[in-house]
Amino acid sequence: LLGVAYENGDGVGQDHKKAAEYFQESADQGDGHAMHNLAVMYHNGQGVEQNYKEAARYFQASADKGDPRATLKLADMHRRGAGFDKDFSEATRCAQEAADRGDVDCQLFLARAYGSGEGAKQDNKKAALWTQKAADQGNASAQLSLADMYYDGVGVDQNRKEAARWCRKAADQGHPDAQFHLGVLYLNGDGVPRDKKKAVMWIRTSADQGHPNAQHALGTYFSQGAPAAAPPQKPPSP
Repeated sequence: LLGVAYENGDGVGQDHKKAAEYFQESADQGDGHAMHNLAVMYHNGQGVEQNYKEAARYFQASADKGDPRATLKLADMHRRGAGFDKDFSEATRCAQEAADRGDVDCQLFLARAYGSGEGAKQDNKKAALWTQKAADQGNASAQLSLADMYYDGVGVDQNRKEAARWCRKAADQGHPDAQFHLGVLYLNGDGVPRDKKKAVMWIRTSADQGHPNAQHALGTYFSQGAPAAAPPQKPPSP
């Protein structure tokens, strides 16, 4: 607790060096969370000299105690070659362990690996499978990515209604990209009945969150009387 307090400046003056010292004490006693926090400090060079190998050592120790955050960080370090030789297949293996236990971030890591072919043989069906698992747990970015897969028929049978359904789930969680794409679907009657009012409502909601394409569409609406009808752009990877 003292380590976190000094790290965040919560009730005491922020002091990364003291935070690292307290994390080290707890890590030496086998505390997995402290191991993770100490690894982060070595990784970022906060309170200690930056040392990727030490970061990797403590992330591994934390992962061995079941912390999925550490597992994901290890996977990323293997992918980047930070503290290890660059090894995409080892990155995927690390992520697989936590993904199988239901960790959403690691599920998305695997979805990207299978989708891009980095760290695994490219397999759009497996990419869709892991995206689905993360989406089923309510991750809005995964839901939008799954919508995109259904829209284009990547890894799943093309189904515009399913695309709209998953897009709506992400939009309901406040995801501005999903809100914009859902508005365009309503505008074009693509996977949902054409509905200008709903289209404008969702595009406006997205624009209010600063989405540039939604703002442009609204500008077109106010200047020409109707938002520009265009197919949804591919959402970014989660």
